[in-house]
Amino acid sequence: ERIRYNHWMQKDLRACRYRLEALCPDIIINSHYELLDAVPPPLLPRTVNHFHTSFDQVGKIRSYRKTFQQYRDKLGRFVWLSESSCQAAKQAGIPNSCYIYNPLSFSSERQADPSVHKAVFIGRFSAEKRLALALEQFQAAVTREDLADWELDVYGIGALDEKLLQTMERHPRIHYRGSTDDPRQVLLDHSLFLMTSSFEGMALVILEANECGVPVIAFRFGETAEEEIQNGQTGVLVGQDDFESYQRELCALMRDEKRRAELGNQAKQFAAQFRADAIGWQWYRLFAEIRES
Repeated sequence: ERIRYNHWMQKDLRACRYRLEALCPDIIINSHYELLDAVPPPLLPRTVNHFHTSFDQVGKIRSYRKTFQQYRDKLGRFVWLSESSCQAAKQAGIPNSCYIYNPLSFSSERQADPSVHKAVFIGRFSAEKRLALALEQFQAAVTREDLADWELDVYGIGALDEKLLQTMERHPRIHYRGSTDDPRQVLLDHSLFLMTSSFEGMALVILEANECGVPVIAFRFGETAEEEIQNGQTGVLVGQDDFESYQRELCALMRDEKRRAELGNQAKQFAAQFRADAIGWQWYRLFAEIRES
């Protein structure tokens, strides 16, 4: 089956090469490393390879290392999701690297009300998101008398563990809301975002929370954590798996409306650099540089 797959893949790559040669585009954006083999060699200097994950992740994959060796001096640019990934790539011998953040999918003139005693969790129901941990941390917080009026809304997609569903059904202050196609309005209805992921590449939902002026409390989930959350200024970061610190910081945020307001205001300002117009200009400048060279 692998031989048959490779046969059809090579046919597709050849067809793609012929098509690209005929089109002769100014810029090619590639988002899967295997497909670089479909780019005719004369067009490689016009090609951008755009990564949707961190350098730390791809650096562990043998086939990626082979791709770097083959193409690192031939491509127009390797574009990474974060500054930390870009620096790591350069240190690994890929000098033609740059980074462009993913843009926000919306902008918001409004800002969340910090006096609202409602927290939110939004994410896929996959293992690394650790929804069970978010529920556990929130449950521990609302056992305190002065926090007993807080509520947690859970939004997400994917298979939901039956035990977690039962936990939410039993707890009067936790509400499972299903999925949403309007994250802006959901975020505007809350004053605190709980993230408990063990790992994230570039978590767009954090930037969306920032745009709505909602501070995020999270574990240090990977190399982009500090680029998405300025600890103590736009949100709160604690050490990975430091559950005691997370619980302490969560309770402090839930008690302190003034701090939530300060963090939310600064998060809103911080989000400006991730808006679509700002990110669009970065791509435009990159295209101009590649064409000039």
